[in-house]
Amino acid sequence: RASRAGISGDRAQRRIGKLDRDRLEVDIGAEILEHVQGLSDQRLAEGDRGLVGHPRELATTDALTGLANRRRFDDALEREWRRAVRNQLPLSLLVLDADYFKGYNDRYGHQRGDEALRLIARSIEASIVNASDTACRIGGEEFAVILRGDSPPSVTQISERLRRQVAALPSAAPSLRPITVSIGAAVHTGHPPQDTLRHADQALYRAKNGGRNRSVLWEPPPPAPPARLAAGGVHAGQDAGDHLLLAAVVVADAAALVQ
Repeated sequence: RASRAGISGDRAQRRIGKLDRDRLEVDIGAEILEHVQGLSDQRLAEGDRGLVGHPRELATTDALTGLANRRRFDDALEREWRRAVRNQLPLSLLVLDADYFKGYNDRYGHQRGDEALRLIARSIEASIVNASDTACRIGGEEFAVILRGDSPPSVTQISERLRRQVAALPSAAPSLRPITVSIGAAVHTGHPPQDTLRHADQALYRAKNGGRNRSVLWEPPPPAPPARLAAGGVHAGQDAGDHLLLAAVVVADAAALVQ
């Protein structure tokens, strides 16, 4: 009986030990599973963030050229204007337009036209040296570059370097006309961003009218000349009624002398 009791005790002890090992394995397995699940959740979260950011990046990137699109340009212009006002720095803007682009497309086809736009985009990227500058495609053949804190002489140099860079592009085929751009530039401190864009557009218009393939920096119009004085010190723009009144007085004085 004693031996049987000892055997039963040993079996019970072994069972308890096995149960403890099973519990330990279960606990360890649960910890491992929890750790793996934690890593999976972390990776899924990182993946989700990547997936969320990816469409947003696509939504603000021009598919043809890889530059920022008009939506990002509007946001960047507003943001850089606020930064410029806060730091009392100038906000500089270049607006570029491919010369005779409609004729280029009509003559050589849209595929060649798309290639030309990509070449212009690469020239813009090669011409700006500051990582804070923003290059954008804002229309069909229209581009813009937002420059942070550049002075008028510096902006003039950048726009001329960019113009020459595009003009020096090798032609995709001997029969193709060289690609050129006209550039309007504006530098403002404290002006609303809409004014900066409008003035850059005005400078671009002057560049186009001046023969294309040139860059123009916007300058404020000269002040209006002072009003010219006519004989006797009377302003040339004085109201005609004043002249009639003066003539009536002269006539009345002459009549009194005759009498």
